[in-house]
Amino acid sequence: MKDMADIRRANLRKLIDEDPRIEHGNVRQWCDLYSQYLEEDERPFNPTHIRQLVPKSGKPVGSFGPTVARKIERAVGLPFGYLDHNQTANPSDSSVFDHRSEYKSESNATKSELQLRFDRSAPEIKAVVQAILGLSPLDDLPEGAGDAIRLAIKLASPRRQPG
Repeated sequence: MKDMADIRRANLRKLIDEDPRIEHGNVRQWCDLYSQYLEEDERPFNPTHIRQLVPKSGKPVGSFGPTVARKIERAVGLPFGYLDHNQTANPSDSSVFDHRSEYKSESNATKSELQLRFDRSAPEIKAVVQAILGLSPLDDLPEGAGDAIRLAIKLASPRRQPG
């Protein structure tokens, strides 16, 4: 049975290999693409570090703990904990990448686009939004709500356009 780090490595390798906006398996392009979605105080993804985590051949080097996993999930726009579970679906077929490639700011998005973005959100984000709107008590927020709040704010904010 795979341990958590092995599951995360397999999922990240699949994301890098199947992202339709980069050349197949190009770690440098993947790092450049998703570093733009990190918070200003977060360090960009380092291609050498990512290659060590998910080498195309040979033994992986370095720890792949929850801090790195959550950073990747936030940057890619994946639900909290996505990398921790075996992902059997092809991400390019399951719209994992859709909201990053054609992002619209809230002011330009239609109500149905905003609803779709909300429906695709992680359960933690939905719980935070419902609590903010008064639809559920703040005491009912799940563990990981802090990360969900940061991600919800990030998803609602206009993106910096790649230069």
